[in-house]
Parts: sequence; structure tokens; C-alpha cells
Amino acid sequence: MRSIQSLVFIRLFSIIIIFFAVVAGFTYFVTAEAIKQFALSDAATSLTFIVNNIEGNYKSELLAIDQIADMNGFIPFDEDTARDIIKEFLELPNIFTTVHMYKADGTLVFAERRKSFSASPYHPKSNFNQKEAAFVKLAHKVIEDKHPYSSEAFFTWSGALYQTYVTPIFKSREKKEVMGVLSGGVFPRLKKIEYLLQGLKLGNENFILITDSRGNFITGDGISEKDAGSLLKKHTEGALNRFFLDVEETSRKPFVTQRQKVADASFVVMSLPIPELKLLVTLGFNTQPIDQKTHELSNRLYFALIIGFLLSVFASVVVGERLSRPFREIAQTVDEINLGNFSARTGYKGEDEIGLLSERINMLAEKIEKSEYLGNLWYTEAEHVDESDLSEPNSHSVHSPDATNAPSPDEENTPPASASSGSAQV
Repeated sequence: MRSIQSLVFIRLFSIIIIFFAVVAGFTYFVTAEAIKQFALSDAATSLTFIVNNIEGNYKSELLAIDQIADMNGFIPFDEDTARDIIKEFLELPNIFTTVHMYKADGTLVFAERRKSFSASPYHPKSNFNQKEAAFVKLAHKVIEDKHPYSSEAFFTWSGALYQTYVTPIFKSREKKEVMGVLSGGVFPRLKKIEYLLQGLKLGNENFILITDSRGNFITGDGISEKDAGSLLKKHTEGALNRFFLDVEETSRKPFVTQRQKVADASFVVMSLPIPELKLLVTLGFNTQPIDQKTHELSNRLYFALIIGFLLSVFASVVVGERLSRPFREIAQTVDEINLGNFSARTGYKGEDEIGLLSERINMLAEKIEKSEYLGNLWYTEAEHVDESDLSEPNSHSVHSPDATNAPSPDEENTPPASASSGSAQV
């Protein structure tokens, strides 16, 4: 039979261990999730900063065409002055490779190309209506809306990735009538734009990727074009579908893929669009800091569990001993009463159920002791009376075994009748 102490120890120990395990598991889950959410929030903030920075820098360079279209030589228009301005502009460091000017009817006025781009002769089409349908549509939209627009990046007939920015040229400063358009061509893969990303990936362990709205690689920092096209293809397609193909999607909440393997590292990958530029910016945030903090949390919880285990053993022993002591004392008292020691009493005086049980046992023992005492007293008196009644008639029989033949005292003192008469006669 198990002792009360062992039963109390096992159950109390089990309860404490289960409590510690539940608390530790809950703490681990909540804290790990908090660490992950904090890292994701920090990464999303960083991505927003990067997007705003790239958008600001890229836009500022695209908007240079707007500033040129508003310069003297374009308003009022003078072809020689306008051509010289464009030549000087292409000698400066910027993202543009070619600049074309067309009349509103599509006729080419002039076309200039950056000398460092190619040494071969440049022979553009004489009318923008002869170009790709997407560009023709864009040019007409600029003329009709009197507002600049950027095209999507696309591949030219020669296979070069190309994006253009078209701005209207007005006849006067009032900007009421459009006389033509100024088109600036950007070849992102040929005219590198990595300098827009310098210092933005926020650590050597992270990466930044820029693709166009069709998923074509434009540039990246910390990731190769091969990895971007293979390992991140699924993520990029999901982000493009959300931001550029879903017409009902207006949220700027990042598109996130967690635990994306790139090379030998794991990343949290999130993307945000630059809608006006038809670009998608992707940030890969290395999960090593998250994993390291989670590992540290696990170690601390393991240590806490060990301490909790030791404390639970100590508490179970101490509490078990404290709880079992009055039970042992009560059991010992009951055993002594059972053996006939009715004077045995328990000494526990607690204000609880055990104390009440102890008090009841003491009262019972006291009643038993009193009953035993009265019973013994009655038995002793009865025995004494019986002995007295039996000892009185047998007191004379001790001297004569034949008590029936012995004369009575009167008979002994009375002389026989014959003797009396004889003596009288004499």
C-alpha cells in the first residue's frame, strides 16, 4: 500500500510539472511569435523606406525629362536649342539612354542616344506610330491627358529590356495645347541602376531585388539574376498577380513569403510595388537573427524548466511531508486505540478538515476511554458483591465437614430431658 506522502508527492509533482510545461510552452509560442512579428514589422518598415527611397530617386531622374520639356528652347520651341539641351543632358550621369522628340502627329523631330551606350549608328523610326503598339498607346494617352506617363518595361525586337518615360511638350506656358512629346528611353539592364540601391539592403546578410511588372529582372543587390529567376519565381509571380493583375487590389500591405530558401540561407521575402514606375521591389530579410533569438529563448525556457523541475521536487517533498504528517499521526493514534490504548490522542489542531477529523477522533477516543472505565468499575463492583454473598454461609463449614449433623447452639446448652428428671428424682 502506498503511503499518503507518496500519493501527495506524485500528484502534487505531476500538477506542478504540468503547470510549468503549459506555462513554458505558452510562453515560448507567444514570445517566439512576438519576435517573428517584430522582425516582420521591422522588415516591412525597412521595405517601405527602401521603396520610397528608390521611388524618389528613380522618379527624380525620370522627372528630369519634365524639367527639360519646360525649359527655354522647348517653350517656345527651337529645334537647335532643344537638340543641344538633350545632347548635354545625355552626357550627364542619369538613367536615360535615349531621348526622342515627336510632334503631336507622331513625326520624329530628332533623336539622340548616349554615346557611351553604343558606337553603332542610331536609326530610329521616323514616326512613333511605327513603333510598338504599347508605345503608340502611351504616346497618345500623354497627348490626350496632357500628363506624363511611364511605360511598362518590355523587351525590344533586339531582346533588350526597355522602359520609356513620355512627357508632353506644350506650345506655350499656359500649357493648354500639346505640340509634341519628349520620350526618354531607359534600358535598366544595359544602363545599370544599382547605384539606386547602394546602402539600402540594411546589412550584408539581406538582399534587394527589382523586377518590372512582368517579372523581368532589372537589378538586384545581394542576389543573382539566376537565383531571382528560379528560387524567387513563385514569390514574384504571386506579388505581381496581387499588385498589378488584381484590379481590385489597392492595399500597399507587403506580399510576404516566409522561410524562403535562397542559396544556403533562409529569408523572409516581402515585396511592394512602385505602381507609377511599373516596378516591384523585393526585400529578402535573413531569418538568422530571428532564429538566433528564438534559440536563445528556447535555451532560457529549458533552463527555467530545469529550475522548475527541481523546485517542484522540493515543493512536492516539503508539502507532501507537511500534508502527510497529520495523517500519519492520526493513523498512529487510531492504531494505538485499536490496540487498547484508549488514552492515545492526536496532537494536530489545524483549522481545516484534517483538524476536524483529529478532533473527532480525540472525542471518540475519550468516549471509548470513559465507557471502558465505567464498564470496568461496574464489573469490579458486581464481582465484589458476588464474592461477599458466597463467603458468609460457608464460614462454619470450615470447622466441621459434616455440618448437617452438628447441633445448634441451643441444643448444645439444653440438657437432655431424662437427665433432668433423674437428677430431680434423686
